[in-house]
Amino acid sequence: MTDAMQVFYANGLLPVVVIDDARQAIPLARALWSGGLSCVEITLRTNAGIGAIEAIHNNYPKMFVGAGTVLCCEQAEQAVAAGAQFIVSPGFNPEVVKWCQQAGVPVFPGVATPSEVEAAMGMGLRELKFFPAEASGGTRMLKALSSPYQEVTFIPTGGIGIENLSAYLDLPNVGACGGSWLCPREMVSQGQYEQIERLTRQAVQQVQGFSISRVVFHEKLPSDVEKLLWALSLDDMIQTNFVDSGWGENSNPKGAVGISVNNFSRTEAYLRYRGVKLQQKGLQKENMGILPKKIGGFDFYILQK
Repeated sequence: MTDAMQVFYANGLLPVVVIDDARQAIPLARALWSGGLSCVEITLRTNAGIGAIEAIHNNYPKMFVGAGTVLCCEQAEQAVAAGAQFIVSPGFNPEVVKWCQQAGVPVFPGVATPSEVEAAMGMGLRELKFFPAEASGGTRMLKALSSPYQEVTFIPTGGIGIENLSAYLDLPNVGACGGSWLCPREMVSQGQYEQIERLTRQAVQQVQGFSISRVVFHEKLPSDVEKLLWALSLDDMIQTNFVDSGWGENSNPKGAVGISVNNFSRTEAYLRYRGVKLQQKGLQKENMGILPKKIGGFDFYILQK
């Protein structure tokens, strides 16, 4: 997995943005980051695309920014000069691929057929955009491609939204999903950054699947609290005086909270890119890690569902 794909994989999402005014780029990047994402594809469908890439690159280095809808080598060169860290194209253009490879820039050309996949593989590529995803057979097509092309990882884009996102990400040959529903052109042009942040948070939750799976208290709970938990049908999730060498060993916390996730590997990478490295020292289970700092006196664990 290339460095670029590792970023996409960690996020699970690659927002595809059409922007009409380069001045919108910084607040947009801030909204995406605050919502939980650290990558963005700025399309070159408008004259503001290059300026937006440059603005994010120069003023918001936290974001991994790239150029999309790149149709020719000249566009790729302009985008990279502006600070684009990767190139995405809707179709397979050998000349664009060659230029990017010579420039040392990650490139993700679009493919929709086995012939196009093989043409891309012939140029040494193993990470490709699958476009237009829904119109080209969606998850059924990706499942069909997975057997003959086991080394290829796809970024499906086109017709994907919150309602079918999980179906794509559940496939082993999908690294991340691209989509414009996170940043609709109208919202961007109208400066609705709070709404974009809300949509981003919703999508990140869909990708990661954060949910409390267990709460452990190391001291006896008051009876009224236990009754409340029982009434809320949470008593099977709550344990008191819990002792386990894998939970809070030698740390003397007030307790521990287990957070279940859809894909431990993806979440671990996601947290790492957000500056949080899970600790696994002393843990006896795979797909399990502890946050480096207590929150409110509690240890927090990340667990595979």
